[in-house]
Amino acid sequence: MQDEKFYKHIFKNQITYLCEKVDFVRSATIGVWIRGGSIYEEKKNQGISHFIEHILFKGTKTRSARDISATIEGVGGELNAWTGKEYTVFYVKLPSEHLEIAIELLSDIIYNSLFSQSDIEMEKQVILEEIRRYEDAPDDEVHDLLLECAFGNHPLGRPILGKKEIVSAMDRKEIMNFYKTHYIPRETTISIAGNIDKKEGERLVFNYFSKNSGCEFKKTIPPPTILGRTINKEKDTEQVHFCMGTKGLPVADSERFVIALLNTILGGGMSSRLFHEIREKKGLCYAIYSYPSPFRDCGLLTVYCGCGPENYHKTAELILHEFKKMKNDLVDEKELKKAKEQLKGGLIMSLENTASRMERLFRQEAYFGRFFTTDEIMEQIEAPTPKNICDMANKIFSSDYISSAIIGPISKDSIFDEYIC
Repeated sequence: MQDEKFYKHIFKNQITYLCEKVDFVRSATIGVWIRGGSIYEEKKNQGISHFIEHILFKGTKTRSARDISATIEGVGGELNAWTGKEYTVFYVKLPSEHLEIAIELLSDIIYNSLFSQSDIEMEKQVILEEIRRYEDAPDDEVHDLLLECAFGNHPLGRPILGKKEIVSAMDRKEIMNFYKTHYIPRETTISIAGNIDKKEGERLVFNYFSKNSGCEFKKTIPPPTILGRTINKEKDTEQVHFCMGTKGLPVADSERFVIALLNTILGGGMSSRLFHEIREKKGLCYAIYSYPSPFRDCGLLTVYCGCGPENYHKTAELILHEFKKMKNDLVDEKELKKAKEQLKGGLIMSLENTASRMERLFRQEAYFGRFFTTDEIMEQIEAPTPKNICDMANKIFSSDYISSAIIGPISKDSIFDEYIC
């Protein structure tokens, strides 16, 4: 990181500290990223990463669960966490003058949590309710069903929340084994963005995080094979919720902005082709959009739609028609320019948020090993041509890769299965 606003330091215990100074704000966001997402789970303990994320908020040697939230809320801050496929992150956003409070508390919950048996049993019930809530939202659940469909038995195909029967059976020993394997300094990155002094941040991270140690974690996960298949979950709902997915690109792929632009044109907003053609012109659905899901070694491009059962087949045909158009016809220069401006505008808007900056700082270090300036990213967005978009469409829109997940009042015999591009 060559810009003086960006700073990186690796401590002797191998914790990585990243800092971006943002002069025009009076707040800071601090994220502690752990390389311990659901991709590192076994089938028999799926959901354990998410379980640990929950249990770390239940109490430490010196704080109750209520004390943990009150410490941050008492200075006007926000405390939260989420579990992803590859990482789990705990973060605090608060006025920058209270930086030490945030760093000390994050250290406390990560290294001093009790993991009491009573808390484990209580949190099982909370997570079971979270899973039930999720299963009652087919427009959410269908996205995980698509991952299962596309990635099969690979860990990326498993739900982050886990299965109810597996969560119910988790015991303290296996929870602690996973925690001790992944929550170690070498697999931890602390990313801070806000109006702070980089050396002051380094001092605080050193004080609260540098004394911990752990064995090196060496587990590698082979990339999955994208499977072209269909999964149907028949359910009594008003709408059919379905996702079509195809092969995407890894996070750091050199053509990442080509697929980002393709996605923007295809389904990235209310002026996109899918929204305009299927909702605005034909009125076949209410919600339709596309999005990329890039991982370290692979990726997926997904289209979601929710529509009435009577419109399902026609909508699926029209989505495939848009795939074919992107393969066969060059994107108009005007349409491509609009997509580029849309991406650049989103980037600029995200720079006003210290949480977005904190996450960007981490992801660039984790996946690229360097930081890209805003000007560099702008240049990369501007570079792709209409031919690049067409070539990408021909690379990813293939019957060999297209998977489909459907939830709704559609029987197995009624599934649309003519995925020919």
